[in-house]
Amino acid sequence: MGAGSVVLSEVPPGSTVVGVPGRVVKRNNASLPQETMNQTDLPDPVREDITVLQRENSELTNRVLEMEDELKQLRRLVVMSAETGEQPQSAENDKTV
Repeated sequence: MGAGSVVLSEVPPGSTVVGVPGRVVKRNNASLPQETMNQTDLPDPVREDITVLQRENSELTNRVLEMEDELKQLRRLVVMSAETGEQPQSAENDKTV
């Protein structure tokens, strides 16, 4: 393994790894042909992490919007019950709030 290499996956025995991210350049002391060292289709762990964070952010945003809608409905029920003097009922379960 070369100094400063960043290895993202398992390295086969007898291999030499260099670079960031680490890539195999030799196997059993035989240099690999240049075409096996594909530099353009390497996984991008930062991009993958950002994609996951964007998806989670979107899901959390949707959950917050749903809770805000539920809170608005509950506030309307409380106001209506204050006006009528009745116990507020949840429209969802017909439970007393």
